[in-house]
Amino acid sequence: MDFQVSQKLHSTHATASDSITTNSVLWLTLHYQDSMININDCDWEADQNVDRQFAIEIAFNAVDVENICFYD
Repeated sequence: MDFQVSQKLHSTHATASDSITTNSVLWLTLHYQDSMININDCDWEADQNVDRQFAIEIAFNAVDVENICFYD
């Protein structure tokens, strides 16, 4: 499979707040340390914003015949 990221998608960056959430939640989750995660409303909103931004960019760049599932 040849996977190329469009320049627009490639140039999309996380904000400082998004990075903090990613580093404090995603890393722990992927390394089986989810018992150490303390999520508050602000963290959850930041996570949803990152997911939404990602989904919009993927959907915008998708080919009409592609089926894409988003899990949040």
